[in-house]
Amino acid sequence: MADLSAIFDKHARDAVGERKRQDFDDLQNELAGRDTGRMRRFLSADAHESREGGDKRERDAASLSRLQLMLASDPRYKALYDATFDRLRDAESQAATALALAIETQRAAQAELDDILAKAATLSDGSRVFKDKTGQVRREDGTIVDPAQAGTIAWRGNEPSYDDYRTARENLSATARTISEIERYQVDTLGSARDRLTDDDNPPDARELADIQRRIIAETPKAVRDAVAAPDATSSIVVPAGPQDLPKL
Repeated sequence: MADLSAIFDKHARDAVGERKRQDFDDLQNELAGRDTGRMRRFLSADAHESREGGDKRERDAASLSRLQLMLASDPRYKALYDATFDRLRDAESQAATALALAIETQRAAQAELDDILAKAATLSDGSRVFKDKTGQVRREDGTIVDPAQAGTIAWRGNEPSYDDYRTARENLSATARTISEIERYQVDTLGSARDRLTDDDNPPDARELADIQRRIIAETPKAVRDAVAAPDATSSIVVPAGPQDLPKL
């Protein structure tokens, strides 16, 4: 009997020890929020909900980009960022309007030049010629036609002058330059600004945001200013308040 009693006592002690170890493991799993398939026995429902909410917030924060974290954590930075992005959107819209006007102007300039060329006098070889202010006959490239050859031209009396032709050609070239300037502004200035503002992993700091605004204004082509009354290079720049560095996360 003594041996059986000792064995029974040992089994009882082992069972108590096993329950204690299991209780300890269950508590640690509940504290850690781990799902083991066992019934939760220690933390209250409110405690579990609070812990799960905290875990979700941690997961949500971990999924945010650096830019999103900065915008969420620093109101001053967000205000400056939003102001810079608003200026970019305005500039993109203004540039698009100016480009459409420039393209329409180019079409009109091309039509005017085509009309002048259609009305120009011609040599026997079909070359177009024009009289300048002094009465000399010039080809399209500006070279003077030999007087003997010029004498064979049958003038109607309503031909455009060489000055008319040169002005129309210069107007067309100017429209091409304007279009090129606007497109370069759209790509080099506005495109670069948008790239920086949408860089989630390496966002611009407050100082760079102010600099982006300055570039958008200062590099605005005259055609854009004329078309949409864009602000000049010293107006309406939103500058950062307080420290100029990135917020500490």
